[in-house]
Amino acid sequence: MKNREITLQGEADRSPRESLLDDLTSLAARICQVPYSLICLWKHGQAQPISWFGLTAGEAEEIGRLSVLSEEQTEELILEDIQKSDRFAAEPWPGGEAPMRFYAGIHLLHPSGKILGLLCVLDRRPRKMTREDQLALRKLGRLALTELKPEQLLIRTVRKPGIPRPTRENDLVRALTLARNGAEEDLLRERNLSDSIINSLPGIFYLFNKGGEFLRWNRNLERVTGYSNSEIAGMSPLEFFGDGDKNRIAERIQSVFENGQANVEANLVSKLGDATPYYFTGTLMLFHGQPCVLGMGVDITEHKRVEYRHLALSKLGESLSSATTPKEAARIIGDVSDELFHWDAYSLNLYSPNQDKVHPVLNVDTIQGRKQELFIPLVDNTPSMRSRRILEAGAELVLKNEPLKLSPDTFPFGDLARPSASIMLVQIRNRTKVIGILSIHSYHINAYKQEDLHLLQSLADHCGGALERIRAEQELKSSEKLFHSIWENSVDGMRLTDESGMIVAVNEAFCRLVGIQENELVGKPFTTIYSQAENHDQLLFRYRQRFKNKNVEKTIERKLTIRSGKTVDLEVTNSVIELPESKRMVLGLFRDTTEHKRAEDELRKSEAQLRLVWENSLDGMRLLDEHGIFLMVNETFCRMVDKPREELLGRSLASVYEPGQAKKIAQVFCERFRERLIPPHREKEVTLWNGKVLFWELTNSLLEVEEQPTLCLSVIRDMTVSKRVQRKIQQLEQQRALEKERDRIARDMHDDVGGSLTRITLLSEIAEAEIASGKIVAPEESRARIQKISAMSREVVRNVDEIVWAVDPGNDSLEKFASYICHLAEELLKVTVINYRLDVPTMLPNYYLGSDVRHNLFLVVKECLNNVVKHSEATEVSLQMGIAGTEFTVTISDNGRGFETGKLKPFSNGLGNMRKRMDKIGGVITLKSQLDHGTTVALAINLEK
Repeated sequence: MKNREITLQGEADRSPRESLLDDLTSLAARICQVPYSLICLWKHGQAQPISWFGLTAGEAEEIGRLSVLSEEQTEELILEDIQKSDRFAAEPWPGGEAPMRFYAGIHLLHPSGKILGLLCVLDRRPRKMTREDQLALRKLGRLALTELKPEQLLIRTVRKPGIPRPTRENDLVRALTLARNGAEEDLLRERNLSDSIINSLPGIFYLFNKGGEFLRWNRNLERVTGYSNSEIAGMSPLEFFGDGDKNRIAERIQSVFENGQANVEANLVSKLGDATPYYFTGTLMLFHGQPCVLGMGVDITEHKRVEYRHLALSKLGESLSSATTPKEAARIIGDVSDELFHWDAYSLNLYSPNQDKVHPVLNVDTIQGRKQELFIPLVDNTPSMRSRRILEAGAELVLKNEPLKLSPDTFPFGDLARPSASIMLVQIRNRTKVIGILSIHSYHINAYKQEDLHLLQSLADHCGGALERIRAEQELKSSEKLFHSIWENSVDGMRLTDESGMIVAVNEAFCRLVGIQENELVGKPFTTIYSQAENHDQLLFRYRQRFKNKNVEKTIERKLTIRSGKTVDLEVTNSVIELPESKRMVLGLFRDTTEHKRAEDELRKSEAQLRLVWENSLDGMRLLDEHGIFLMVNETFCRMVDKPREELLGRSLASVYEPGQAKKIAQVFCERFRERLIPPHREKEVTLWNGKVLFWELTNSLLEVEEQPTLCLSVIRDMTVSKRVQRKIQQLEQQRALEKERDRIARDMHDDVGGSLTRITLLSEIAEAEIASGKIVAPEESRARIQKISAMSREVVRNVDEIVWAVDPGNDSLEKFASYICHLAEELLKVTVINYRLDVPTMLPNYYLGSDVRHNLFLVVKECLNNVVKHSEATEVSLQMGIAGTEFTVTISDNGRGFETGKLKPFSNGLGNMRKRMDKIGGVITLKSQLDHGTTVALAINLEK
């Protein structure tokens, strides 16, 4: 607020021009963020203060006097530290408690180029001035020019060296003449200048009267609110606020008119209904003779956000101080993070660097509009690729674009159908130690910014100490509970003794071991449990010496005869412990190993017997753990799989099988092992790593020993040879049965069907002959039908003969096939004019040719010969058979008209059927043809397939 001494008139008596100059002075200080500002006019060679802010009248006059030193400057003068300036360091700047250290002044220049006065800002500490502040100061200086009175235009020109200074009277006359001649132009120019300055001010600017009518405003008000110039002209200030703020705003406006100034924070509501927090100022001034409110509004959104963040962090610290578990702390952190960032999913995991494991504490996702805590069991809690990156490199902001997909470098949780669009991940640190990872997720694109990531990191750092404290407290409680639990429930005897060998405490197991009650032991020397045969004094002396020298025996195994006369084998473990607020003591753990020693002897005998059986067994034996790893194998198993023992032990079960099936076999074994579903007995065919195929009979049993991992023992018998013989016998029996059935079918077809068809053929031929000789008179139509029946019956007889030939197992040889093909060719071609040549080897090997192969190959050859007779117009045809190794070939060639193989008719199925038949029997057909150069068809099959 202004500090002005007025002796002739009060604040309310100042003119509108003077009030506006006061507001401009105050605005200059606020914009430049300094406590003091001043406007001076040059008069009689001195600077006369006319408006100041933060200064007394005396300080203003003194600063104005010293400002004359900058009169010759035509631009602004900026001194970041006056004491470091050679020109001004010696001047006695007014200081009060401290001298002025910062000075920035701008000349008020008339359009004619003459100096009217000075606008300056000051501070009692050195500071820097930004370029934005300099530009704002210049604009305020030009605005101040518009409010000067004509009688204040006592002007000094900027003199050039060598030109004498003009008289004051001439300057005044010249100034008044210029003012009168250009009054209207200057007024318009200055009005435009003041509008430009107002529009360039930061924030919104407003001037309204007591009736709420806006008189002036800047473009920022139109831009921020969305209202047009004409709309604002018809509005009142209260229309820019919500119902909850209107009464408070009205009170602050009234306070300006009553007290001269006021300020307030409230939400400015735009035309679209958006509310933005603003800080508003108001100063009373006279404008055209009426009291008005002049002020500015500054957007304080970021300020509010920072304030809210500080409040949230403060609340976080208070809440975390009362948390007792990591999950409770994680919920508090999640709630504060939600207030700050409005997340859809949240995760907090602690990290153990010693184990390199991530331990989930809390995972939350928004499912069907509600935030729900999730239980996520981790099979492998090793950090994911993304977690590893965060732990090593630090915070990460992930912003995705459509289409959204799950990231492959992390373990997803929650609603997997809704991938996160925006993710922030930060380290949770306790000083320099990384103890966890905090992540928040949003389903909205570009929901977070880099500054949000920095804030989340600050929040996580704020939580690190609390989480580490909670973890340490939990570990301490767990340790104490564990110790008490071990002490009370241990099966081993436990005893505490002091430096003199006196028993301080014993547990129940120790009392049972020695057969003495606790009250008979505590406070007595530890030798009280020994029999009288032991030298008690020597034992106590030796103990005290070792205790004094800090050389207590760590482990002792001995036979001990206790007071009752019972002799036991003992294993004793001693350790020196420091108890809080107590002396050093020795904690002894006593284990009765009598039965254990006896069991060890029995075990050694059993192991010797087992090894004898193991190594001399004719069956293969292997011992596997739950992961399918070989723990033991005998020599017979090594011979079975063709691998030495050292290449099997410690390796996976998969190493003995073929690579294509090895992984699946091992996986199935592990799954069945976990579910305890390994079959006790089975037979299966296996393919080994070297391609060798064996048939195994396996007998499996699970070995379950208390406090030991379960193992699987397999006894394997190689059944390969016996299985092969068995299969061969089965195949021979099946083949023999099939041949008998085929022989029966062939006989039945030949005797029954063939005989009947033959009789039909004979009867039709007889009827045809009698009609031809005239013995029977029949119409021409009947004669044609009888001829057709005769021809069809002969055709059917031939077809039945072919089927009988194909089915008859007596024809399952290459030689019989070749003979039948030659017979077919002779029967088909002898009734034509085509000359034919048959080229068949004299001796053919005795290869077995099954009925399916014979039948299909025969039909293909028959189709080729029929095509030669019906379509080729050939005069010669050659049928050639040959054998090379195990390949048998049949080649049919003619010298007919041929054809273009690429122009076969679309409905010609003969060639297609021939190819299908050859494919069915694993054969190959090759066709070569050329117009007027004949056709060659080559058929080939492998006789050993």
